[in-house]
Amino acid sequence: MMQLPNPIAGGVLGAKKNLYTNLFHVEMAPEGRTLYKYNVEVYVSFRVDLEDPAGTRIDLTRSTSGPLATLNKQYCGRILRHVFTKTNMIGCRSLFYDHHQTLYVPVDLEQTLGCLYGIFQLEDDANMPPQKNTMVRFTLMDKFEFSEEGLVGLDGTTEERRRAEESFRDYIEVAVMRVCLEDSLEEDSEFLCFKGRKVYLRQPLHRNDVIASNSQQLLTGAKKAVEFYRGAERQMRIGMTIDVEKQCFLIPQPVIQSAMALCQRIKSSTWSHEDVPRLNRIFKGAHAYASYGTSHRRVTIGEIIFGTAQSVKFTPKEGGETMTIEKYFYEKYNITLQYPMAPLAECKRKDVVLHFPLECLIITAGNSVHLGDQPQEISSIIVKGSALLPMDRQRTIMEMIRREKIGIDLLDDAGFRIATAEPLKTIARQLPAPAFGYRNLANPVRGITNRGSWRRPNGFEFAKSAQVPMPIYIQLATDQNSRLDLARLSSILQQAAEKTGLQIAPNGRVERTTPDQLEQAFRTMQQYGYKFAVFISDDSLKYQDEIKYFERKYQVLTQNIRLKTAREILEAGKAATVENILQKMNTKLGGTCVELSRAPSQSPFLSEFEKGNIFVLGVGAPTYLTKEESMSIGAIKEKSVLTVLPYAANFGYDVTGFVGDFALDFCPPKQAVLRGAELLGYSLDSLVRTTRRPPPHIVIYRTGLVDSCIQKLMAQEITDIRALLKERVGQYRLTYLLMHKEHSTRFFKSQTNPNDNATGQNVEPGTVIDGDLMHPHRRQFFLNSHVALQGTAKTPRYTVVADDASLTMDDLEMMTYDLCYLHQIVNLPVQTPVPLYVAKEYGQRGKRILLQYLKDLENNAHNFSLTDAKHALEYRFADQLRNYRANA
Repeated sequence: MMQLPNPIAGGVLGAKKNLYTNLFHVEMAPEGRTLYKYNVEVYVSFRVDLEDPAGTRIDLTRSTSGPLATLNKQYCGRILRHVFTKTNMIGCRSLFYDHHQTLYVPVDLEQTLGCLYGIFQLEDDANMPPQKNTMVRFTLMDKFEFSEEGLVGLDGTTEERRRAEESFRDYIEVAVMRVCLEDSLEEDSEFLCFKGRKVYLRQPLHRNDVIASNSQQLLTGAKKAVEFYRGAERQMRIGMTIDVEKQCFLIPQPVIQSAMALCQRIKSSTWSHEDVPRLNRIFKGAHAYASYGTSHRRVTIGEIIFGTAQSVKFTPKEGGETMTIEKYFYEKYNITLQYPMAPLAECKRKDVVLHFPLECLIITAGNSVHLGDQPQEISSIIVKGSALLPMDRQRTIMEMIRREKIGIDLLDDAGFRIATAEPLKTIARQLPAPAFGYRNLANPVRGITNRGSWRRPNGFEFAKSAQVPMPIYIQLATDQNSRLDLARLSSILQQAAEKTGLQIAPNGRVERTTPDQLEQAFRTMQQYGYKFAVFISDDSLKYQDEIKYFERKYQVLTQNIRLKTAREILEAGKAATVENILQKMNTKLGGTCVELSRAPSQSPFLSEFEKGNIFVLGVGAPTYLTKEESMSIGAIKEKSVLTVLPYAANFGYDVTGFVGDFALDFCPPKQAVLRGAELLGYSLDSLVRTTRRPPPHIVIYRTGLVDSCIQKLMAQEITDIRALLKERVGQYRLTYLLMHKEHSTRFFKSQTNPNDNATGQNVEPGTVIDGDLMHPHRRQFFLNSHVALQGTAKTPRYTVVADDASLTMDDLEMMTYDLCYLHQIVNLPVQTPVPLYVAKEYGQRGKRILLQYLKDLENNAHNFSLTDAKHALEYRFADQLRNYRANA
């Protein structure tokens, strides 16, 4: 079995500085204890014979999400508390149960119970389900020693380490949650506990966390994760990161109250057709209680319809005359509806469609709201309200520690304590930024601002300029009054381009078209040989996806400019805006806006990279279509969904420029997709088409995988990549890094000015950490390369999976940092190396044009074929586009 590269000495480049973290040391009891881990299944049923598979029974431990997961956790917690209390097996303080499928106890349940399942009669309890019979089944999953001596197991073979780490990590996370879980069983509970061990406060923590006209609220949650770190003694240590986040939820209240607030309705009779889609964006799929008369049951809102209680009629199931919903509620329940003219909620229950007045539905706690469902003005409020500045985050972390009672009484009960007086400190280094070269300057520009940006000098010219031989400018008009002077706009862009060296042919053709004539405009451009089109469309960018789909279909590169931006250029000049547009054009057409340089003593990467001696590939996270998105035309396969696999590499015409693409295939959702060798093969094919030979040093950055997949990654993807390189390159050196952003570790300045904005409070670009906080058995580093414009920076972590080139930590860190400066369109470093950044953009582009393609098939009554889709959409099959960065 292949082994991960061992840790090596940390880097030395850059000035040292002290940082705070959100990692707290875990102190273990000296005596230790033996623990048994059980998988728990909890069933409730109307029948006595729960073991009869034909009987009606409900699995409360099945995988659910949202409010249903919260409710099931409450039921499971109450049931197991009842079971262990009645059987007098062990004290409840020795039980560590996540109220779902995982239980840790210090005794062997089979010996204590005599069997590993039991059927129990539940006492009458208003908080329990109405079913009276419950079966609980335990399955022994693991037995391990939780002690300082047990840490020795973490120094064994790779598989032994993985299992031991998993056991220690899982147990600590479950034990730390106990206070919140037990509290959530009570009527006046403070916490909401969700799937994935997420915990949120039930009430907003800050006064301004209620938003959207009192229909939604931001709730604060704590995210806890166990981390293994080496410490100053370079031995195995255990810590826990505690981070906080804000998530938007619907306020638990009558739906009619939220609906009237969202639609700004004061009178009950003033509802319009426009209200229905607005309400569906928020309430569709929400969980609620239908409460009327003596009835009180859970329902899921299918959708909101415009029919009202006065207009919708039905025949009651008990028979009788057909009547309106308003009349039914009055005659059946003696309820006079207060809002009979409001829209209705349509809910399904056992294949029966039911219509409920909104005033009879009460939103349950835990209904999260997705940003994509919100109007733009509400989304902006949520994003801004969710962003915690570093100082606010530090204070909120300590507040959540106090509320969740983390670290109190854990040592006696669980065998460990979390030292929460203050988090660990660490030593970081500030890497030097590269220098920036332009074609007409003898000396490169040095130095960056406190925002991490560099200033373009006056009179600069692009390092390598592209050509636009025959441009066309098209206004996509949706409003007859929005006519622009396109000839003047093209003249402004052409004259500004001359100063930068970008060669745009003068007197570009100008056209005006409408959305229904958009595809015909592309056909005409293809017919007359146009290679580049500038579109000016409305500010909503409503037709952006169609434009990009036709760009790929007819192989005409496009640049989209918002109508508002075009007007600003015509009316006020806006030199900075024009420069940004030109940078996009130059990059899109294969030019290089700026070149980087360094002294060889700092890093050898740039000089070798610019000579074409290093090939860098970025493999992005897959993007999945939902079953609903692909089902309409049969683009679906059993247990798999249509998936976009994005990648990017320097296979364009410029050796330092990154170009992206994606591959389409059916893949199982939520599983590791290890197709890096295939994507590397496509990249090398594209490289060869530019008449360049694959260089001997191949560098791969990978994202979209969690740490638990590393062994599988090495056994499968790395093996396949090595076989491919041996065949295609011969003598090669592979350097492979796994980038991970979804961890919980945060870094804070040792001294912060509370009056500073996000940029001033956050750690600076070039901050690298590779010392005592790293995993003891992995070659890792954290690198904060970007500027945080709001909230707290999320610093990516890099794990070296393979390194045939024997690079030092300085080499690895400087190479990664320099790659973050090669975006070309903005004068800022980005958060991840540019090949990963471009791959992510191509993943998003791939999904959007795929949906347009499926829509096209449906409109033309064509069947889906994966082979046809790949040839129609993947850029490697587009001769005119494949070596250009089309989505710049």
